[in-house]
Amino acid sequence: MNMTARTFVANELRQAREMKKLSRVKLADEIFVSESLIAAWERGRIVPGEQHHPRLKEVLDLPDMITRVIGDLVTNEVSPEWFGKWPQVERQATSLWSFQPCLVPGLLQTPDYARAVLEAAHLDIDLEEALATRLDRQQVLIKEDPPMFVALIAEAILRHRVSNDKVMNDQLVRLAEMTERENVVVQVVPADSKACAGFIGGFVIASFDGDEIGYIDNQLDGDTIEGAAGVARLRRFFDVFRADAINQQESINLIRRAAEEWK
Repeated sequence: MNMTARTFVANELRQAREMKKLSRVKLADEIFVSESLIAAWERGRIVPGEQHHPRLKEVLDLPDMITRVIGDLVTNEVSPEWFGKWPQVERQATSLWSFQPCLVPGLLQTPDYARAVLEAAHLDIDLEEALATRLDRQQVLIKEDPPMFVALIAEAILRHRVSNDKVMNDQLVRLAEMTERENVVVQVVPADSKACAGFIGGFVIASFDGDEIGYIDNQLDGDTIEGAAGVARLRRFFDVFRADAINQQESINLIRRAAEEWK
């Protein structure tokens, strides 16, 4: 059987961990990720993100050759759990403009909220690995020189029950807390806004190197939009929705009141 770059790296990571006599739990603690993400790396299901490379090299004493393979080959492959090329775009973006009519954006979800969303989707995936992947993507917002993330959310998201009251309270508290970061803006589009008639599905626009790429969510999968005309249409939708959104401070106050209601 031919060994792919991802499989090669997965084997090397597992062997390096075992040589250091580290459990997956201990390694996860050392590099500040979840045990399930370590397992996904060692199975070759997910590629270690760039933000983890220095710590992996330090803790496992990885040879330069292995880190070059990770950097030059593996990060160019597409993980089956991730939607096409979008995670690569997300990591390189200088700005991310998100609109969501039904759910809190994935980059802002708590683990329990994300788990409930993935479970409800009934996808043919390994739940723990999919959850680890989603949570790992969130590192893009807290890395050095993170992108500006502007999230427009429909007011209905604050009322939609995902899992239980505690999960909802924790999620909305987290949502408000994330706005304390200079690179995160969250604005709510009120339920009585005329713009609600245009709420068909969620989407994200990424800006980098003078270019823009869009990503559209749907019930089964997602589509990356690279054509200028398609991205321009998404940008117009975003601008129309944002024009009807309340400002950040009013949005935070609304989110915090909604969180209290879920207690």
